[in-house]
Amino acid sequence: MTYKTIKKDVSVSRVIKKSKFLGSAAPVEDVLQAKEFVKEVSKNFKDANHNVFAYSVGIKREFFAFSDDGEPSKSAGYPIYCTIKGLGITNTVIVVTRYFGGIKLGIGGLIRAYSDTAKMAIQTAGIVERKVFKKISLIFPYNESRLVMYMLDKFGAEVLKKKFGEETEMHIRIDEDLTERFTKEIAAKSYKIRFKDL
Repeated sequence: MTYKTIKKDVSVSRVIKKSKFLGSAAPVEDVLQAKEFVKEVSKNFKDANHNVFAYSVGIKREFFAFSDDGEPSKSAGYPIYCTIKGLGITNTVIVVTRYFGGIKLGIGGLIRAYSDTAKMAIQTAGIVERKVFKKISLIFPYNESRLVMYMLDKFGAEVLKKKFGEETEMHIRIDEDLTERFTKEIAAKSYKIRFKDL
């Protein structure tokens, strides 16, 4: 399974009728990261008139939020969210900061300004397709280490953490599409290896 997100953190700027718009965007893995990014950008530009944001998280965009931060309802945050959704990406957060220049843009003008700044940020960051990974814990006696390492290599799994004791516990990351085959093949070779989701 794959999903599309942006490649990297970016910052873009543009001036529309004397108002300065700064678009800050980042790829994220969860809602907490998205909220932290919004908090950090808002802190960096606390002197701005508005720090409008939107984010989408989850393979099916299960988690999303947006805020107008003082702009008229649905004239700012929602257009940013619609831009993210319209480009078919997720696991992305965007904050558009506005320094008011003295000329009102009207509702239509605000919608265009915020959505176009978000689009500019996404285009600058670039869109990339990523695999969905699953994290699993394997628990096994030391004498099964060789089999475990062979299977990890065969399925291209990544070791995240190891704990040694009476038994070894290993946290791994594996392509979600391969998880069922991986666990079935190991179980067929050894009944001593246990699994649990992280």
